[in-house]
Amino acid sequence: MATATATRGAYGDDVIRLDDGRRLGYAEYGDPEGAPVIFFNGAPATRIQGAMVAEVATRSKVRLICPDRPGYGLSDQKRGRLLIDWPADVVQLAAGLAIERFAVVGHSTGGPHAAACAFRIPDRLTGVAISSGAGPFGPTAGTTPRLRQLMRLVAKYPSSVQPVLWLLVRAVHRWPEGTVNRLSATECVFDQEVIRDYREIFLDDKLEAMRQGTSGFLGDLIILSRPWGFRLEDINIPVHLWHGELDDTVVPEVGRYVAKTIPDCRATFLPDAGHLLFARHMDAILAALTGS
Repeated sequence: MATATATRGAYGDDVIRLDDGRRLGYAEYGDPEGAPVIFFNGAPATRIQGAMVAEVATRSKVRLICPDRPGYGLSDQKRGRLLIDWPADVVQLAAGLAIERFAVVGHSTGGPHAAACAFRIPDRLTGVAISSGAGPFGPTAGTTPRLRQLMRLVAKYPSSVQPVLWLLVRAVHRWPEGTVNRLSATECVFDQEVIRDYREIFLDDKLEAMRQGTSGFLGDLIILSRPWGFRLEDINIPVHLWHGELDDTVVPEVGRYVAKTIPDCRATFLPDAGHLLFARHMDAILAALTGS
């Protein structure tokens, strides 16, 4: 029976202090001497999500660094945060780890965070990849009706979704196994199989994502429902994109919009993959970033 506390130590619980005094938590996986790649998780999720591809990182000779975004896990909330603020946190994390240049991978809601880095700090990056990435809400409203309705509500009345998110937090902490079962049941078969194969990691990740309540998840929803502070058209470095044709969380039409809007986007659409495709295809993603 799972408890309501994630086994953080099994994944790493390192923290650095940012210039404004906030804590930023992170975990590392893979080869400590390998090519540095910073992985941005989905939502609600944390640095623990990277444990799903730890063995792939080791085989690929990659030092995979997975930070918690503000309000998740070990990272302090940042009031009024914007998507375009994220690259500054990433630069400070890299500096704290004595890393000059690095690649970034963004999964799901981490995709826009990777795009923000591609726009804001291109000279620091050796590569950029987006996996099942969300797009700007306005032009990519062709996502699932449930998510579209939620994002519209968040954009206009963010506090109105707090009760729903608190119900999710309560369910995760009080009935973690049952909640994961219910979440899994709504996914496509591909994603159900990934969750089954990484069930313990998936469960620990959801528990850790809710450690601070709703702040991380709500913060992600707010910044993604509003203008990002940059245009995809203004990204001037290559971006690799992967999207599953079976994805029913961020539907393939969103990936196609992002792919055609970023000027130099090298897109791969996988016919048999769902939303959690990074868990099965991280070897190809890392190979594209490192040239291996």
